[in-house]
Amino acid sequence: MLRQISKRKFNLKYFKRNLKVSKQIIGILYYTFLLKDSSIFVNFFRKILEKINIKLHKKILLGLKKLISDLYLPIFNFLGLRGLFLNIKGKLGVSGSSKKRRFFFCFGSHSITNRDLKIDIKSTSVWTFTGSLGLYFLLFF
Repeated sequence: MLRQISKRKFNLKYFKRNLKVSKQIIGILYYTFLLKDSSIFVNFFRKILEKINIKLHKKILLGLKKLISDLYLPIFNFLGLRGLFLNIKGKLGVSGSSKKRRFFFCFGSHSITNRDLKIDIKSTSVWTFTGSLGLYFLLFF
């Protein structure tokens, strides 16, 4: 079942039609990458995760991954970025007594031990109906 979810196409049309925040996310991501300030995106994304239904959490994360890989990965050098890392831990997209899950994705170079990379880190908690999620976002430039 996980293969079916991961192979499903989450293009921009799906992202715009079902989640109704695509234009805002595109603009917020652009300014986050341009200014190299991760707090802009994390605060916005936290509000989105708190407002939407629990069952849409996986869809919005897969759509975000597709959006970054299609739109922003080709222009990372132009924006001055070398990579990014997003990690979310907690009861992601489930309710009831279920195990905690971890969802992460990374693009570009994301080594924390490399001395040449500058890092901007932002971590916060997202309060949902079923509990809290840990949101951890790193920008490498």
